[in-house]
Amino acid sequence: MSAAAPRRVLLYVQHLLGIGHLQRSAIVARACAASGLEVMLVSGGTAVPDLPLGAARFVQLPPTVATDPSFKQLVDEHGRPVDEAWKARRRDRLLEVWNDFQPHALVIELYPFGRRLMRFELVPLLEAAQAAMPRPLIVSSARDVLQDNEDNAPRLQKMLQAFERYFDRALVHGDPAFIPFERTFPHAARISARIAYTGYVVDRPLAAEDAGDAQGEGRGEVLVSAGGGSFGGSLLETALRARASTTSSAVAMRASTWSLRPSATR
Repeated sequence: MSAAAPRRVLLYVQHLLGIGHLQRSAIVARACAASGLEVMLVSGGTAVPDLPLGAARFVQLPPTVATDPSFKQLVDEHGRPVDEAWKARRRDRLLEVWNDFQPHALVIELYPFGRRLMRFELVPLLEAAQAAMPRPLIVSSARDVLQDNEDNAPRLQKMLQAFERYFDRALVHGDPAFIPFERTFPHAARISARIAYTGYVVDRPLAAEDAGDAQGEGRGEVLVSAGGGSFGGSLLETALRARASTTSSAVAMRASTWSLRPSATR
């Protein structure tokens, strides 16, 4: 008897400013593929050369980015505002990938807890997933701290409604003992049975011998990280300028962001 075909997982990610979300999704995709799943990672942000994916497959949608941290406007790879025809083409491409791959599980990064600008393609994708026979597991992959917004109360209610309508589970990438999801999503208690904390997603787990080494790299330092954000420069610069005025002025400060260069220590 031949072995059963591996279960298929489709992961969707849209990075709009930096590449932190893409990097995290790529780590998850590699780990899933290494566990024996057949994985397809679909990305809608700017292409990143040499993204390590292991055995996972990759599809690049026509890329789009946000013009600023307010996430109010999308532009294409040429800097032109996207129009309805562009959105329709990208939606159709995403649905084509969905239909060709026929996944057993669909994992959508951040939505409905963010990425409202992508509803033009995510709602049709979710509707297709719900209508599929058999219906796949539908999962939201979310960070532990959501972005604050001026119209937070109605927006948070819409997040809850979308989650309850479409999703089976929420994987929260964090530690509830450090920052519980309800800190920035007050409706978390209502969906608590469907929330699972994964811990923080890292590329390489800390080795046991490093964990007990008080002199290991990074031990005793202050870490300032902007993740993969392309607008994190002001945070890093402010932290470096303020260092002399803090109680940690004598401690090494490591400023880090996703880059091809190693992190800087001062």
